[in-house]
Amino acid sequence: MRYRVHLGQESKDCRDAPWRVWEAGEEKTNLMQRLHHLEPKLSQAQRQHRETILALVEQACAECLGFPVSLHRVGSARLGVQSPQSDLDVLCLIPAYLSGEAFLESVGQRLEGLCDSEALLRSADRAQVVSSAKIPLLRMQFEGVSVDLLYARRPSDLGTVEPFTEAARPFFDPVSWKALVGCLEADILTDIVRQYVPLASFRALLRAVRAWAKARQIHGNAWGFLGSFSWALLAAWSCTRYPETVADTGLEALLAHFFQVLNQQDWTQPVALTPAGKQYQMLPYDWLPIITSIEPCQNSARNVTRSTAQILRREFEQGAAISEQVLAGKIVWDALFEIADLPTQSDWFLVLTATCDNNDRLSACCGWLEGHAIGLVIALEQQLNIYVRPWTGIRRGQNKICAVLGLKSSQDFDDVAIEQVGRDFVLQFNADSNGIRLECVVCDRSSRIFFEAIYELPLHPSVIASNSSSHCLNT
Repeated sequence: MRYRVHLGQESKDCRDAPWRVWEAGEEKTNLMQRLHHLEPKLSQAQRQHRETILALVEQACAECLGFPVSLHRVGSARLGVQSPQSDLDVLCLIPAYLSGEAFLESVGQRLEGLCDSEALLRSADRAQVVSSAKIPLLRMQFEGVSVDLLYARRPSDLGTVEPFTEAARPFFDPVSWKALVGCLEADILTDIVRQYVPLASFRALLRAVRAWAKARQIHGNAWGFLGSFSWALLAAWSCTRYPETVADTGLEALLAHFFQVLNQQDWTQPVALTPAGKQYQMLPYDWLPIITSIEPCQNSARNVTRSTAQILRREFEQGAAISEQVLAGKIVWDALFEIADLPTQSDWFLVLTATCDNNDRLSACCGWLEGHAIGLVIALEQQLNIYVRPWTGIRRGQNKICAVLGLKSSQDFDDVAIEQVGRDFVLQFNADSNGIRLECVVCDRSSRIFFEAIYELPLHPSVIASNSSSHCLNT
């Protein structure tokens, strides 16, 4: 069987961005209706499209292995909260005697054979093995849907042991087990949540929390905030603390409760769903301890820094105040989802830019920035004691990319020292940049560089998707 799948093109159902400006005088909608606009569920056509993609990847895996396979969903898909922007993350169990990366390479080649060759518009859209990730994966894109294929090498002596349980840990190698943990963590979370609130209510809450976090520009593990799974853990934890005496498990009540418990939380204590997680031993740099459930338990929010922890706590406090006013009938839910005005939150800005005519090199630079930007935030905090407000995501034009870190000035603000830290950072990339150079500039709002970064370069769609991905539990 051959499929005609146009790679790298945006599907018709995904063209409308989930954000839009609400015109003055427009009829106010209730919270659930607003949520359908901000964090929409997949339409029936989008579901069918993803099932077709899944069948295609499944066929490629089966042809490479020589026997039928079933792909296991990971991340948002496993939790049941996929949106049109979500990646489709799946895992395939393979025989233990196979090389995992060789399997991924083989599947990538087979997929190119299964797809119509005319659909391969650009090499950047073809399946690529990401071996540098902590969990190796095959990354591809089909009509605007990003797909990540992971593997776990299933040993022959597993016997009757169910692979998606903690009892299977001794049978798997460390890399395979880390891939499986993405499935197990999601299953444990949903099993716990359904003991307190209906699963449908939790999913609505999580969608609302994600929509709020994206609006407030605090969604994205790479930028020192919280990734999708950390937000899922927080939403689940708030449900476990929902009063048993309260019968109302509607979205408004759960969302208000979410902000109330987070605003009241003592962050010197871990947020955890299981007894093992609650025994987590805090580390000095655990600014916001949101702990995974499977031993050895980890802080899923370990990229949170001193600055971003302050931002998150302030947002929790503001969310609690707004939701209290909404429930009192004084304001409407629109106020909660107001887009963060990032330019007004900082006095100075460290702007990182790169220009290149080669699209592949620009994409590689985007990936490098996403993987290393948090190091620059920490360097600025530790070396210069500066408050940093990262702007989540990378802005990208036709031949230019840009990332921005907001800086809070003080009496002894030293832009020369800041630029030196920035130059030391970009030197890590420029030393082996293959013809593309990163540059850094410290400027204020009146700078032409700042104007270009804000008004001339849109947020790169692939970065939005990557911020939504949760298959690696923010590792």
